[in-house]
Amino acid sequence: IMKYLVAEFKKAEGIDLMIDGHAHTTLEEVKKATGGTCMVGDSAHDGNTAVNAGTRLVLVGWGYSSRSALDAFRVPVCAAAGELSARLHDESSLPFPVAAHKNS
Repeated sequence: IMKYLVAEFKKAEGIDLMIDGHAHTTLEEVKKATGGTCMVGDSAHDGNTAVNAGTRLVLVGWGYSSRSALDAFRVPVCAAAGELSARLHDESSLPFPVAAHKNS
């Protein structure tokens, strides 16, 4: 999936992506391919990181946190890689998280 996502990121314009720490792609590799900042994460911890960094956030639902913990950030929670790819191609769909999750 990571090779697919990096290929999709290279097509995106105006967005840098911070990939979750479990990825095997470095932030520097992604920065070379794109330009802006959006955190893609799979946990409430990732959401809180985006809140603290003041960056945009998109979450994926196949990770470590419950759906209710992810929904607390009031940002898109993608169910599949294709949905994530579509979100990343539409910068207007990349919101800032509303607030940190209290129980992470």
